[in-house]
Amino acid sequence: MDKKMFAVVMVALFVAVCFATNGFAANVSATADENPATGADTPTIVFAREGLEVTGETMINGTPVRELTITVLNETTLEFDEESKSFSIDGGYLVIDECASDKCVAKAYSGTLSGVPSGGLNVQVNIDYTYKDCDSICGGYARFNLNVPQGGSDSRTIYDACGPDNSASGTLSASFTAYPGQTYRFPISCVRDDCCSASDTGDIFT
Repeated sequence: MDKKMFAVVMVALFVAVCFATNGFAANVSATADENPATGADTPTIVFAREGLEVTGETMINGTPVRELTITVLNETTLEFDEESKSFSIDGGYLVIDECASDKCVAKAYSGTLSGVPSGGLNVQVNIDYTYKDCDSICGGYARFNLNVPQGGSDSRTIYDACGPDNSASGTLSASFTAYPGQTYRFPISCVRDDCCSASDTGDIFT
């Protein structure tokens, strides 16, 4: 092989190596894009929870001329939970307090969930429950229930043994897939047999 032919072969080899290197780099880049870091590509999901209505008066020379009602929104940016693979919403609370005048209380929050992608979003609704045992009521059970769309549910039953303090607290959790432009409802309830019951329903607008 003469020098001229050798030079042509070396150039051809150099070009082939360059193409191979670029192709490898492109494949690495594509792989990285297909497997993005969760933090970089997780959508930002905000839950604007409806709050209390605050009523105020506009005064002119000490005389009320108009009443204003303002709904206060509590906006929370939801965190993505790697274990449950979902965004968790504080959906409200359930209380059974045998020592109180209002023995059963249920409060479900409503609000708007923004940032839901068209492909759907796994949402976990969390409800805090509290049971306060009192000696004036003995025996039976206290039950807490949560139901979410698409058939998900969670419940807790606490049996009231006479004598010891059976007070308990915890969280009910259930998940569903939310899509944009929908309204989802999640009923919650609590019951103390032969004593009281309470229920409420939260709405999630997307």
